[in-house]
Amino acid sequence: MSPQRRRPDQCERAAAAGRRTIARQQGGLVAAILLLALCGCETGQNVTSAPDASPAPSATTQAGTPRPAIVIVFLRAFAFEPNVHSISDEDRIVQCIAGAIRDHAWDQRILSFDEFRTVAFPELPRAAAPRSPEYLTHLLKDSTFAARVAPLDLRYLLFVGGTTQVDQVAASFECVGLYPYATCSGYWQWEKTSRLGASLMDIRSTGTAKAFDTARRGTAWLAVIHIFPIGMPAATESAACTDIGRRVGDFLDKTRTAG
Repeated sequence: MSPQRRRPDQCERAAAAGRRTIARQQGGLVAAILLLALCGCETGQNVTSAPDASPAPSATTQAGTPRPAIVIVFLRAFAFEPNVHSISDEDRIVQCIAGAIRDHAWDQRILSFDEFRTVAFPELPRAAAPRSPEYLTHLLKDSTFAARVAPLDLRYLLFVGGTTQVDQVAASFECVGLYPYATCSGYWQWEKTSRLGASLMDIRSTGTAKAFDTARRGTAWLAVIHIFPIGMPAATESAACTDIGRRVGDFLDKTRTAG
């Protein structure tokens, strides 16, 4: 039969009695230990024994030396042709490229421009921080500026930007019958082309930058039957940034293996 569990105050008094027994009796230490075990109560100091296990190594530890970082710098392209506009969703494009790079170079350290800016230009907001490839590469050759960003352990600057062209190739709309019993329908179709270019600059090498470019085409359409619209977008920008990220990731992975 298991012993009855005592209240904490009873256990403390029992423990104290056991400790006094140590001073009076030979072999009292054994009696005190048995008394505490039978009480089953908690003392003021809670010590939990656990197996001596080291924490699991991180991905970087498993891979060995951490990779130097790459900074993705988004550039707004200029578009002057009809139906052509600059790709402007910086956060979405950068996240898309970063995700595709990690798919092919999983341990690559990737910094956003904001992470770079807060160290390189802490007094400037995002909109005012310089992004020009010529200006940034010139600054990185300056010893004072290089020392400022040294904690980031930079190796590459990836400059990326592009445009999307949308051309309408079909449009129709008609109604049959008289109001309020008329039935209307319409159909519109667009051909969409997204072009994205990237330049990978190795700031620790005097070699030329590695260039990447891609174009992705798709068809978007919208149909309206009575008052119910249905359609399909063309995710050409997502396809383009994924392709750029995949190719950059492959290049970085091969460079790491060759090195």
